[in-house]
Amino acid sequence: MRFVLIGGGDIGTTAEKPYSLKEIDEEIVKMTGKAHPVMLFVGFNERANYIFGTMKKIYMALGVQCTYLKYTELSLEKKVESKFKRADIIYLNGGNTIFYMQMIRKYGLSKYLKTAIERNAIMCGISAGAIIYCAYGSSDSRTYKNNENKFTKVRGLGFVDALFSPHYSNSNRPLDITRMTKRLKQISICADNNTALIIDNEKYMVIKSDKNANIYKCYHKNNQFFSYILPENGKTTDLISKI
Repeated sequence: MRFVLIGGGDIGTTAEKPYSLKEIDEEIVKMTGKAHPVMLFVGFNERANYIFGTMKKIYMALGVQCTYLKYTELSLEKKVESKFKRADIIYLNGGNTIFYMQMIRKYGLSKYLKTAIERNAIMCGISAGAIIYCAYGSSDSRTYKNNENKFTKVRGLGFVDALFSPHYSNSNRPLDITRMTKRLKQISICADNNTALIIDNEKYMVIKSDKNANIYKCYHKNNQFFSYILPENGKTTDLISKI
């Protein structure tokens, strides 16, 4: 299994939010081992059309052939299957995690994701997109509905046996992670913006576009909460085991 779980960052859609994920995007392409890999960007809503336009420019500059699965095409099984089969990189964007999971269940997309994982495709996700691959996530999906500044536990697809918390140091998530890890008895992987956790079968690696950003491993043991910065390299088993 090969995952790239990105904590957050900017792709440069506006001057106020310049591109901040260069090192991470370059590593994603490098992982394929191909000069011109194929990326599939999966869209779950109309806003994804705008995001894909920027992503296409970034990845084409890296030699990538960019394909796009529009939200209006998710019900077209043959088209979905064909696009997934061709892709060396699958990219799930950020957004409303609860809504994304509803779309995945509605259109049966988990089987295509599972097949891609089994053939060793690079499974990328940023923020909500990263949560989808994990057992659980700390999500701000409530804010989309009723403007509450609260985080909620969301169940993902469970390919990675951890709770994923994006935008970690840029929010009030640390307080919620203490509560969630205790209740779930689950390892939490908490990623700052401009960081990515790369899981490459038996090994993991931390990639940063910001030297001051980090990824943390958090858990409860013997009724105590532990949090520490992940080393830049290690064994995948270390991610989900309590020390």
